[in-house]
Amino acid sequence: MSLDEDPEDSTFSEILDLQEARSSWNMRVSCPAKITKYDSETQMASVQPLLKTFYFDEENEEQIVIPEPIINCVPVIFPWGMLADLPVGHVVLLVFCDRSLDTWLVGGGMTEPIDERSHDLNDAICFPGLLDFGHPRKKSDYQAVTLSGVLTTFLTDLKTALATGTTSAGPVTFSTPLPAIPSLGSSVLLAKK
Repeated sequence: MSLDEDPEDSTFSEILDLQEARSSWNMRVSCPAKITKYDSETQMASVQPLLKTFYFDEENEEQIVIPEPIINCVPVIFPWGMLADLPVGHVVLLVFCDRSLDTWLVGGGMTEPIDERSHDLNDAICFPGLLDFGHPRKKSDYQAVTLSGVLTTFLTDLKTALATGTTSAGPVTFSTPLPAIPSLGSSVLLAKK
């Protein structure tokens, strides 16, 4: 039974199957989207889902396909604490959370949802970097970025300290102390040209 079949000529079991199918079409889990606006200060984006959705028009008893609306104020998740600017048109993966994020976004921690919505457009988060098979990344699209001064200093100091290491059948000792590992924050080793 398809989503637009008339349930009047169906068995009870077929009606239940139809209702389950219609419900699953309305449940969002994840989808690709493109950035329409990005605020690097708040790390929030406006995004346009790239997969259209089915809508059953009860009045005309027909199934139609429509684009999803632009979603605003979507938190952007960057791996390993890295930050980047996201240009308009950049493709991301949207994930729709199980419950309302409104209260959690304000204060974090253990929160209760403010309503019963589930897998709602308003509860999306996005992960940058999703690509379709027709547009894979090429190494030539990227250039190495000079290591930050903090990392360069750390590696120089580490090399110096390691050169002073000695051992006499026991643990290695260093006449120059090993440097503390720095926090790299948002250092990125590759950047798009």
